[in-house]
Amino acid sequence: EGVRGPEQVARVVGGLRGSVVTLVKDLNGNHVIQKCLNSLNPNDNQFIYSAIMGHCIDVATHRHGCCVLQRCIDAANPEQRASLMEEVTSHSFALVQDAFGNYVVQYIINLRDTSVNARVIYRLGGHLVQLSKQKFS
Repeated sequence: EGVRGPEQVARVVGGLRGSVVTLVKDLNGNHVIQKCLNSLNPNDNQFIYSAIMGHCIDVATHRHGCCVLQRCIDAANPEQRASLMEEVTSHSFALVQDAFGNYVVQYIINLRDTSVNARVIYRLGGHLVQLSKQKFS
């Protein structure tokens, strides 16, 4: 909203590019990133996806970050979404043991993508007894 044309988009992206993870974890800054996800097209938001992919555990296990990561999955194009889902599934064992990370894993499971769910089950399968005794998993 309010950002019009490639020049303005480039200015917004350039201004936020180096601070995505910091903003995602901020009480107010996460709303700026979510506004980008809702207002810009997936290609323009690639800088957000790239930053989050490099800090998946850090973002997913944060109070605000877990919500932003879920919105990223919603707003992504199919290729970006697949990359984000792969990143989450590869860290699913660590994430399900965290108060906020477990919400991200639950979210992707509820999307009912059988191949993604199979990868989550593979990651967690050998640890079910251990996980069943924990508070968050």
